[in-house]
Amino acid sequence: MRAIVVRSYGGPEALRLEELPDLLPGPGQVRIRVHAAAVNPVDVLVRSGLANQIGLLPDRDGVGIGWDVAGVVDAVGEPVTPGSGEAGSGEAASAGHDTGGGVARFAVGDRVIGLSDRLDVPTAGYAEQLVLDATSVAAAPAGVSLEEAATLPLNGLTAAQGLAGLGLRAGQTLLVTGAAGAVGGYAVELAVAAGLRVVAAASARDEGLVRGFGATLFVPREAELGAAVRALVPGGVDGVLDAAAIGVRALDALRGGGAFASVTGPSTPPALRGTRVHTVFVRADGRQLAELVALVEAGRLTPRVAETFPLEKAAAAHQRFADGGHRGRLVLVP
Repeated sequence: MRAIVVRSYGGPEALRLEELPDLLPGPGQVRIRVHAAAVNPVDVLVRSGLANQIGLLPDRDGVGIGWDVAGVVDAVGEPVTPGSGEAGSGEAASAGHDTGGGVARFAVGDRVIGLSDRLDVPTAGYAEQLVLDATSVAAAPAGVSLEEAATLPLNGLTAAQGLAGLGLRAGQTLLVTGAAGAVGGYAVELAVAAGLRVVAAASARDEGLVRGFGATLFVPREAELGAAVRALVPGGVDGVLDAAAIGVRALDALRGGGAFASVTGPSTPPALRGTRVHTVFVRADGRQLAELVALVEAGRLTPRVAETFPLEKAAAAHQRFADGGHRGRLVLVP
């Protein structure tokens, strides 16, 4: 099978297309014939070598790249043996996991999406095949293309897990920065679905877009954020999901004692004024992913594809990503 591998870190040219042996699913795993893989900021982190520099990756001869995939199951591993300490054990089953590692939920030919949330792997989503734990996979949403479906796992789960960590109640007010972006757009829609009032911060040209996601209040990102938000919400908002990674500028819009979720560690601000601050470290979760799929099918979450590229044009996709200005995700099609 063909896969993109990074052998030496650098710019987009570091993405190498190689022919590698086919993969085999182990117990509790499924093999996906990848039809679409989204390009995300974390992929740039790996490709550039920054993940190594900050201690997220050890030195390796080669590393795989790509977290988001959509495709079709073409092989299913054996169920996990109860008592093995995996998802089929009594302890895990009592915690709400599928027995057998979840493989019984899938059959060859199923359309699925999944999240590869490990950095230190020889191959990942930019490939013709990907093996994932069945507990990291969900049925793909009906009514959307696999290219669109590939934009959901990483960005949707980041938004959902970030919102969950805030602990806000229906009727409270949330500021979402980067509200026109992939994580921010999903965060606005999920917050609205949860009954929150949303203040969206984005470029002025994206006001119509984010209001279409359900935001009731809007602040242009060019404004002095804290002052602009407090002019709309006296005293400050109850929570912030900082999808634009602007840190303390967004914290200034938060009321004392409020909750703040950052999507990157370097941009996470100090917990001033008694605020609760946390960094979202996304994790694969097939059950939560299935909940997001249901929202897509109900028309309450909007997958967005900006442009597609064949797998062999991964470097061009990364260059397009660096150029910016796109709305929605760039997607590779093996």
